[in-house]
Amino acid sequence: MGSKKKKSSKKKQAATTKQVKHTKKGQDHQSEALLYLSAWANRENTPNTWKFKKNIQTWLIHHMYDADKISKSSFEIMLEYLKDLKGGTRSRVSEDATKRALRYKAYEKKAERDGEKENVVETEGDEPIVDSDESRWKDMDDHEKRKEYKRARKIIEILRGCE
Repeated sequence: MGSKKKKSSKKKQAATTKQVKHTKKGQDHQSEALLYLSAWANRENTPNTWKFKKNIQTWLIHHMYDADKISKSSFEIMLEYLKDLKGGTRSRVSEDATKRALRYKAYEKKAERDGEKENVVETEGDEPIVDSDESRWKDMDDHEKRKEYKRARKIIEILRGCE
């Protein structure tokens, strides 16, 4: 029976270690991405310091709605960065921002109708948004949802203004 406790304890310790490594790796991605954005913003003043990195761009696009990962000032740089997007990436970012804005508007409309805000995951025509972000949306409070909406609107405006 003592060996089972040791195995269970080792499993828990391994899981904790894995979580710490994952968190640290996430923080590394975040700091690397913010440095990338900063280097991009200063690329004209300091040539040869910025180089395109698809993985970092993907991380930035995936997390650009999360104010905990990308601060307000970094998001302003991100908006400028998005102006230069081309092709399929530009289309996907635009579609994602539109879906997020519509999702919030549906949430807001339902709140007005029902008298309180509930988690709504729909767009116009009751077409559900099916993406990996759905569970995060359900866990967000009203303020976070509003922040995401505001960021989505800014992204839409930036991308439409550059067409």
